[in-house]
Amino acid sequence: MTRTQKSSSLFKTLSRRSLKRDSRSMTLRFETLENRELLSVNPADGAVVATDSNDAAAQLEQNAAEAGSCASIDLSALNLETAAATTETPSAVVTSLLDVVDATDGLITLREALTYAGSEGVVTFSSSLKGGTITLSGAPLTASTSVTIDASALTDSSHSTGITIDANFASRIFDLASGTFELNGLKLVNGLSDKAGAVYIWDNAAVTIKDSVLSGNSASADNSGGAIRLDYSTLAIQNSLIVNNFSTGNYSGGAICNY
Repeated sequence: MTRTQKSSSLFKTLSRRSLKRDSRSMTLRFETLENRELLSVNPADGAVVATDSNDAAAQLEQNAAEAGSCASIDLSALNLETAAATTETPSAVVTSLLDVVDATDGLITLREALTYAGSEGVVTFSSSLKGGTITLSGAPLTASTSVTIDASALTDSSHSTGITIDANFASRIFDLASGTFELNGLKLVNGLSDKAGAVYIWDNAAVTIKDSVLSGNSASADNSGGAIRLDYSTLAIQNSLIVNNFSTGNYSGGAICNY
C-alpha cells in the first residue's frame, strides 16, 4: 500500500480524532481501531505527510518538548472566526473625509460625528482636514436634534480653505428638521434634489449659516430653492456667499424658497 493510499484508508476508518499544535507546525493525530498514525500538516504549503506508528511516539515527544504544552482542539474549530473588531471611541471631532459609517475603523466621519455629538452637540474637524472635501455617497446628511457643525477654525476670510461638502449631483447636502442648527465655515457644492439643492430646512427648524459658501446647487420641483428651501422654519445668514444656484421648478427661488 502506498503512502497516499494508506492516508486515504486512514480517513475512512477514522474512529477518534484530536488536534495538537506546536509553535512551528500542526500535527493531526488520528487513532483507529487497528493502528495509530500521524499526519503532519505544513502550514506553509498545506502538504500532508503520513508517518508510521513507530515514529508517532517520538514525534509527539519532540512536539511536546518544543511547544512546552499542547492544547487539544476539536477539528470542527478549524473554521476559525476572526476576533471581534474593536469598537471606536465615539467623538464629535471629524478625522476623515470619507462618507461612511463604520464603528470599527477608528476614523470619525462627519456622518458619524453627527450621531456621536447628540443633542446640543458641536461637531468640529481635525486640523489635518483643512481645505479637504467630503464627497457624499448619495444620501444627504440628516439631523433632527440641535447641533452645530463648525469648521471655522479651518477657514480664512476668503473661504478658500475650511471644509467642502460635495454632493456630487446625487443628493441634497443637508436635511435639517425640528432642532436648532448652525453651519459654520462650510462650502456646500453640487447638491441636487427636488425641493432644495443644498439645505432643506423643515418642521420648525431654526438654522444659522455663517462664513460659508453655497454654490452650484440645483432643485427641480415647483416651490423649490436652488440652494435652500424652508418649510415652516427660520433661517439666518451671516457673512456668507450664495451664488450660481438655480431651480427649474415653477414658483421657485434660484437661491432660497420660503414655502
